[in-house]
Amino acid sequence: MRLKRRVIDEAYDPRLLPDMLIKTLNNLDGDALVLAPGEQPIFASSGIDRLGILRDGRIDSPELLATIRVVRRTNTKHTGRIDIPRGPIGEGIHELTVNIFPLTEGDLVIVLISDESEAQRVHEIRRDFVANISHELKTPIGALSLLSEAVLGAKDEPEAVAMFATRMQSESKRLTDLVQEIINLSRIQDSDPLQVAEEVEVGFLVKEAIDQSQINAENRHITVTFQEEKNLTVWGDRDQLTMATQNLIDNAINYSPENTKVAVT
Repeated sequence: MRLKRRVIDEAYDPRLLPDMLIKTLNNLDGDALVLAPGEQPIFASSGIDRLGILRDGRIDSPELLATIRVVRRTNTKHTGRIDIPRGPIGEGIHELTVNIFPLTEGDLVIVLISDESEAQRVHEIRRDFVANISHELKTPIGALSLLSEAVLGAKDEPEAVAMFATRMQSESKRLTDLVQEIINLSRIQDSDPLQVAEEVEVGFLVKEAIDQSQINAENRHITVTFQEEKNLTVWGDRDQLTMATQNLIDNAINYSPENTKVAVT
């Protein structure tokens, strides 16, 4: 975290803040605000803009503003949680833990902020995924166990062995896909997609996903068609959007009868 210097009121020059305080704030994991009377920020870390706490140089959260005023009035520290809407891009909220305390009586106030929403998001993804994947893993593992017993029992019947071996390959692929999903989960946990969001052309996105699903489609003799609309874009993380689209296409392929078509529109 690096602090950006913002001179809001010349009477409160941020250069007058002690160097030790600036160094301390620079070494924190979270974000920070230093407020002059009137709740005007004279120091704000770069992450403050991402959280949407300030608008036009003023605190935009009534809840946070009220708490700061209580701290200033009582000259006591306050620790609590507030929720800040993510803003126009995406739904949900930032779940923030705030520590607010006066730096000098009736003068400056420091607000230390930790965004807990990412940790909560990862926890929910992990919980749901573990529940789903535990159920999904039982099917191919159980099938492979039964098929291996069937192969042993039919060792003198080449045609039966070949049939069972083909089914074992299918179940092995299913296991491989589930392992890939586990790998993908680790990628999702690495970052909030909205932090690296960009404008992505939908046509390019779908074509790339179809290309990645092509082998699966060919193995099932399924033709994937795409009716593209020009100048259609979406905002998000390119890699995760491609991965999500590919999963949808793969599911359509896997649950469609062989020798049919899957249409993406």
